[in-house]
Amino acid sequence: MTTNKTEVVFAKRAGMIDDGCDHTAVILWQMNWRARAVSRSVYVPRPRPIPVVKPRDLTPKPQPRRKAESTQYRYANTLPLESLIAVMSGRWLSCDAMLKIITTQHPEHTISRRALAVRVSSMMKSPSVDIESRDVGITEYRLNSVDPVYLQRSKTAGGK
Repeated sequence: MTTNKTEVVFAKRAGMIDDGCDHTAVILWQMNWRARAVSRSVYVPRPRPIPVVKPRDLTPKPQPRRKAESTQYRYANTLPLESLIAVMSGRWLSCDAMLKIITTQHPEHTISRRALAVRVSSMMKSPSVDIESRDVGITEYRLNSVDPVYLQRSKTAGGK
């Protein structure tokens, strides 16, 4: 059973943030207001909470923006499509196996693992490329045929 003088002060809402102040003087002033009124004592102004901890800035830190997907791998990709077709055609290869063959057979060209995966996935989505995939623990791809129009479009698009 609680009375007016000994009530526990709860936050008005669950999202209330601690302001880092000592509110003991304010609570005691609120508890004694009736006694002061009954005894007709001199008016005592409400005390201010005493700052104990410097309040932190609660504004969220700006998240660094991610660069667009194309700029992350654009400059690491100098492998022409014809070379990739020569490597992939007729064989079941994973992306790592393709990357290993590219580095050994075409050392003058560079391509990152991410750029190779994006290029293979875009070839999978294209209706002009006949490519199969299978999952045997890792995903392997086999290139069956490529439409000549796809080759022309890749040359005019800047090698993408």
